[in-house]
Amino acid sequence: ILYITYGNGIGPNGVTDGAVMKLDTRSGAWMDITPDKRPDRPRGGYMGISLDRQKPGTLGVTTMNRWGPVDTVWYSTDGGQTWSDIVGKSTRDVSDTPFLKFGGDEAKLGWWMSAFAIDPFDSDFAAYATGATVFATRRFSDVGKKVETAWFPWINGIEQTAVITLLSPAAGAHLVSGFGDIGGFVHDDFSKSPPQGMFRNPVFGNTNTLYDAGMQPNVIVRSGRAGSGQAPLAYSEDGGNSWQPITLPTGATGNPALITSADGKTFMVMTAVAQITTDRGKTWTPVAGLPEAARPIADRINPAKFYALDFKNNKLFASTDGGATFAETATTGLPTNISEDQPTWSEAAWPLHATNDKEGDLYLVSKRGLFHSTDGGKTFSKSAADLRVEGLSFGKAPQGKSHPALFAIGRQNDTRAIWRSDDEGTTWIRLNDERHQWGTRFRCIAADPRVFGRVYIGTDGRGILYGEPTSASN
Repeated sequence: ILYITYGNGIGPNGVTDGAVMKLDTRSGAWMDITPDKRPDRPRGGYMGISLDRQKPGTLGVTTMNRWGPVDTVWYSTDGGQTWSDIVGKSTRDVSDTPFLKFGGDEAKLGWWMSAFAIDPFDSDFAAYATGATVFATRRFSDVGKKVETAWFPWINGIEQTAVITLLSPAAGAHLVSGFGDIGGFVHDDFSKSPPQGMFRNPVFGNTNTLYDAGMQPNVIVRSGRAGSGQAPLAYSEDGGNSWQPITLPTGATGNPALITSADGKTFMVMTAVAQITTDRGKTWTPVAGLPEAARPIADRINPAKFYALDFKNNKLFASTDGGATFAETATTGLPTNISEDQPTWSEAAWPLHATNDKEGDLYLVSKRGLFHSTDGGKTFSKSAADLRVEGLSFGKAPQGKSHPALFAIGRQNDTRAIWRSDDEGTTWIRLNDERHQWGTRFRCIAADPRVFGRVYIGTDGRGILYGEPTSASN
């Protein structure tokens, strides 16, 4: 007997119909054993399938892209003549991975169920894959009975998350993260999934930006793709442990980036015309003097100062009144044609950075090199190093030095790697080796301002990596 699942698309989206068929290979007879044939059945197809090798005629299949209700696992003990599904008679214990509640009170059954398997040596052990995790049970034979089937995440050693942005504040938790699909987290203990789960109030799908106040690091703002009816902006005054939504300015749409001044009192949102609020979003005031498409950053020391690049005209603008107004600043040393450095993607890191230790200390990550200013942008000088920096962050200064250590995702010749500089970018040392490349899927970087040498790397599909010097190597 041959069993086949069908869908009218490859998934994970766009599947609206499907079937489960059985072929008697001796007679050539086909039989439609689709679990749900009702005329008003939910849209979606079928994908995952597995047979119980200990019990002929026992099998399970998963639906695919059945959004209303969510996907499910169908179970049959008679070769598909009758079916039971696990909806309503199953529980999911996600205490080891609380984020799977997605801001709710309990974990959902799952969606995008692309795979299903019954252990060929143990009929009671089965697992199914979802768009968020892999659930397994040790009591699969309970399906169809008048008892609940207990499922648990079966994912130790499996990682597939894409990290969009990282932040290492100078106080509180050492790491705050922004993910694709699962919002973001405060990481107090790197050895386990954050027990509080993902950010709430509001819950984001993607967290695109995280920004803390340089002198008040417990104040953090975030922006991203919010759920239906929720604000795409939020702020925290306790290092990300709790959040309050921020209402967009009237007429604004989308999920614009959000930053805060060094003292955490002024927030600036990057709408078509940037706007500021000093009352946590109750009222907004348009910023004056900014050119089109400029996106400011805040000085990390002086709350009155902000800086912004005019990518179109190769100019630098600055504010000295808390972001209310901007004016062009005479500058020398900027690379020509910085228009090619302007990010075109909401998840891309911004190229202009301010360090944590000194007012007016700026770095520009350009396709033409790494440029440094120590006077608020009046003059920039290009690093002589041959490292092409793609992502930049500032860590704790080396012993005996006042300038922070620089950490970078960068390319030297044909080698894309993680690097550190203890001399303001003049020379760089590689931190990872040929045995630790992780597919070079490096997406974002954050250095720890409290632990010398520690750096966090966000990957595209491999979660968050972190490392720090051994006592022998430094």
